[in-house]
Amino acid sequence: MKENANPQSNGPQAVAAMKDHTDTTNERKAHKKKKRRKKRKHRSKTHEEQDPVENASTEKDTTPSNDDSKNGDKDAE
Repeated sequence: MKENANPQSNGPQAVAAMKDHTDTTNERKAHKKKKRRKKRKHRSKTHEEQDPVENASTEKDTTPSNDDSKNGDKDAE
């Protein structure tokens, strides 16, 4: 009775089931590695491109704050 309680632990069917499981696991791991590599490449590309963009964005950020203060002065007048 105990042998039938867990059908995966019995005979060649269990071996086949485990083989399928390991195959899918390996495929999943490979896919994850591939994705990770792609992300890493993309990250390094975007980082190089972002350096000038970040400088420009910080300049833009200071400009509107100055405009806001000017607008505030106009409202005060």
